[in-house]
Amino acid sequence: MGGARCVAGFCGESPDQSQGLVMLRRGLRYARRIARDSLAAMPHLGARGALYFFLVSPFRELLSGMLRAPYAIPLKDGQQAWLRPGTSDRMVFDQIFVTREYAPLLVQADIRKVVDLGANCGLASLWFLIHFPECSVVYVEPDGSNFEAARRNTHAHGTRSRGLRRAIWSESRRLCLHAASDEHQGEWGLFVSEDSTGAIDVVEASTLEEIFASEGLQSVDILKVDIEGAETELFKTHNDWLPAVRSLAIEIHGREAEELIGRTLGPSEWEKATSGELTLFRRMGTG
Repeated sequence: MGGARCVAGFCGESPDQSQGLVMLRRGLRYARRIARDSLAAMPHLGARGALYFFLVSPFRELLSGMLRAPYAIPLKDGQQAWLRPGTSDRMVFDQIFVTREYAPLLVQADIRKVVDLGANCGLASLWFLIHFPECSVVYVEPDGSNFEAARRNTHAHGTRSRGLRRAIWSESRRLCLHAASDEHQGEWGLFVSEDSTGAIDVVEASTLEEIFASEGLQSVDILKVDIEGAETELFKTHNDWLPAVRSLAIEIHGREAEELIGRTLGPSEWEKATSGELTLFRRMGTG
């Protein structure tokens, strides 16, 4: 009559024991995934960087309410990347240094001039400075907090980097800065528009032609564009800058921007590829 009684799916175990086993299995799966991902990242981050990112930085994020000071992820060759706890910086680091969305650009030779539009916390600029040691970077970012973070991340490279706190638009004017519509995007999703409703700041905007002229840029080897929808303004009326650019790495937001950029960068002149959220364009016949 009888036999062992099954409770919560485990014969002879109490509900507390059953829940404990479930949590243990989840923990082991998580640990295996962390071990796999950190091993995969070690060739690019180094052992200390991979261990710090996967094991230490999650705790810094959990304690972000108490520990608000930026913390550094160690990289190879004495480099480091600074992250602001409780922000989207860790996601940006994952995209750039772990997932390595910009890695397809490494096939290009003789990279001397890079312009980073929508620099956010400066991690893309830092990636360019590290991987193209002969290059200089001009980074452009409208948000004050992001701009200071970008300056911190590029500071060690001295005069190889220069920052401009402003937005990019189809004309010179003042624009309104807005928080991301999705609160989970945080500092990553700030955008500018002409609408003042709900604005968190007012910023100066310039055309890309003005940026090129003020910085003395006759040619640009890589133009990185992640400006949260303002790429439609960039490509809509001003294309005088385009002949100076060898390649572009663009995060495209929406169908209108995709169609406009597709018409502007035709397949007869530009090779197109994708890498994660980026769309990459390289001018035909350039190395």
